[in-house]
Amino acid sequence: MFSYNSVQEHTVLTPQGEVTKIKRVIVNKGKGVKEVITRTNGKMAKNKKALTKKEIKNIKEHTFMPSLFTSLLRTNQNSRKTRKRR
Repeated sequence: MFSYNSVQEHTVLTPQGEVTKIKRVIVNKGKGVKEVITRTNGKMAKNKKALTKKEIKNIKEHTFMPSLFTSLLRTNQNSRKTRKRR
């Protein structure tokens, strides 16, 4: 049975305040979850996704995956969305 747990925390000071990103990977009994938590000015945003079989295999083999968290990171939340008008 394979069990794996990893947590990385990065904090950056910006003129607007402190930004903290926490990246977690948890694998238990052949199933796994990847999660990103972002804290900005007291507000928290969570994003969670299941690991694929290929990602779990790479974690077991200790191979580096640079694009593991790219699908979880939110980009440009303040962008205005266009709506269809009837």
